[in-house]
Amino acid sequence: MNCFEGFRFLFPILKSAIFPWISYTEAIVSRKLLYCNPDRLSPKISYDGEFLAFMARKVDVMEYYWTYGNEILYSQDYKGDEYAIVKINKPDPTAYSLYKINIITGVYALIESSEYSFTEYVVADSLKFRCTFTSNKRIPTAYSVTYLKDDWYPIDEKISLDLKVLREYNNEKYVLDQVFPFIIKSQDQLDLVCYLTLPPDEHDSSKKYMPKHPLPLVLRVRCGPWSRDYYSFKVDSQFFASRGYAVLNVNFRSSVGLGKTLIRKGIGEWGKKMNDDLIVAVEYLISKNIDIKEKVAIYGVSYGGYAALASLAELTFACGIEYSGPSDLEKSLSIYLGGKFEEFDFNEDDIKNLNDKIR
Repeated sequence: MNCFEGFRFLFPILKSAIFPWISYTEAIVSRKLLYCNPDRLSPKISYDGEFLAFMARKVDVMEYYWTYGNEILYSQDYKGDEYAIVKINKPDPTAYSLYKINIITGVYALIESSEYSFTEYVVADSLKFRCTFTSNKRIPTAYSVTYLKDDWYPIDEKISLDLKVLREYNNEKYVLDQVFPFIIKSQDQLDLVCYLTLPPDEHDSSKKYMPKHPLPLVLRVRCGPWSRDYYSFKVDSQFFASRGYAVLNVNFRSSVGLGKTLIRKGIGEWGKKMNDDLIVAVEYLISKNIDIKEKVAIYGVSYGGYAALASLAELTFACGIEYSGPSDLEKSLSIYLGGKFEEFDFNEDDIKNLNDKIR
């Protein structure tokens, strides 16, 4: 059973267990629409902005690219040859050249070298180049800064209007639930970037991210843990929020892209301070009357599944959903690391204690 199929069975259980008063309306975006396989994939706009291309669902194309001449180049797997084209900073350590590597034997050979780093490339089955881009050939027209959310700034004023249109775009057929970024402090005063998704029509517009009344909450813990949550479209968050739940995403310690301190503070903190960060975020929302203390659920995938198990062991939440999370760290790390727990700054006693916590 995959994750999406699991929702069909788990959501009614979660709903009836702690949120029985939630009702459905015709305005709710259907689960099928959120989780179905789309008919059109990977949309890309041509360089001159005149054309939009996409891949059909059943086309066996791995990737495609626009050229500056409005032609489309695409790649397909050919007879299952076990080769890949990779960028390696050889022979010049300051620039990337392209190599063909046999992914079975690891043997590699130089295909094309450049005094400039290759940023993108397309090759034919014969390994002859059809299209390449190097870092000196592109002039940036805009840049983005990501912290609470992606903020785009034009370098070339010609695209200012394009950015404005994209910011103000609104799909009139479906109204997406609002997402609000905010920062809280951990117990040891680290900045934790969080995202709160509120159901439609529940936001109190006179306040930053306050609902009109306290709501049931789903804490959604991502996988990783060495990744991060962004201000972006999240299917799970939209699914839960459209059905009356507030949804919280927390960039707990070990999250990347938010400074080395936050990453390093997560070393050896599985099930400990990493989980404390989640609890602090939930307690913050409770203190602000954003969510109902007795109606908080936790849901996580992979590392998030482990976090859900560890949190449920402490009876912090009314209920939870764990998906593909490791329930036996000792066995999991033995498989992946050959028993070298020090790679995660764990010792065997740490692992056994964490296992005991979720059993």
